Amino acid sequence: MLRASDFPPNKKNQTAQAFRKFREKGGRSILVPIPDWERMIMVREFQAQHRLDPSFGDWFQRTKLLSAIP
Repeated sequence: MLRASDFPPNKKNQTAQAFRKFREKGGRSILVPIPDWERMIMVREFQAQHRLDPSFGDWFQRTKLLSAIP
C-alpha cells in the first residue's frame, strides 16, 4: 500500500481495521512524503520539456535528481 502520509491514530475506524487486515495477510506499506511526490512530478515535467536538448541526457544522468529520495 502506497501512502503520502501515515494513517490517523484512531485504531477503531474502518480504514485502520482494513489496513491491519492487509498487514496481517502479508501486505506491506510504503510511505512517500508529499515533498518527494512533488519532486518526482517536477523532474518528470522538466524532463518532458527538455529531453530533446542535445546535452540533456548526459546532464540528467550526472545530476541524479531523484537520488536523494529513499
